[in-house]
Amino acid sequence: MSNQLQNKKQIQILVGDTNMSIVKVHGYKGVEIERIKNHRSPQHTETLMKEAAIDKVVEINDLEVPQDQIDEEVTTMVIELNHRLKYESLATGAYISLSQEDREDYLAQFNREAFKLVKTRLVIKAIINEEKFTLSKDELEAEAIAMAARQQTSVDEVKKFLGEDLEMLRSDLLIRKAIDFVYTHAVIT
Repeated sequence: MSNQLQNKKQIQILVGDTNMSIVKVHGYKGVEIERIKNHRSPQHTETLMKEAAIDKVVEINDLEVPQDQIDEEVTTMVIELNHRLKYESLATGAYISLSQEDREDYLAQFNREAFKLVKTRLVIKAIINEEKFTLSKDELEAEAIAMAARQQTSVDEVKKFLGEDLEMLRSDLLIRKAIDFVYTHAVIT
């Protein structure tokens, strides 16, 4: 029996405000992933390894993914595609149109992508909940300082954009904590 199954940990969270279905996630501690070698940079390699770890956890968990959330993602993707096509038409001066077959192909692709996005979001939320990840004001402040340095601006400018309490960062940082947790507990072969 693999370490993954021995360490199987089930967690439950409520999904959405009105949807009372329970999501159970297992195998996020000790997930096995293959080492990625010879990539552009160590940082890029680490990013790919983190993605592989989360993808593996998503893959091994059979969840019921709410169709309404998938539909919302697909709608967003269709809107973005339409905007991109309009922009390309304006930029090139050529009218760009999709055939019915192309539209159906895009919709099928968008449905697959949306399913994976929503499922990944549910898995990460479950991990955040189970591990009881929180963020201190100092952690939010440290991220604001790092953002200011990356953007070559002041922390005050970052706070003007994100809000003085930096709450807009909270979700992203919790997701990052969950991904880092899965990665640091992964078995790399």
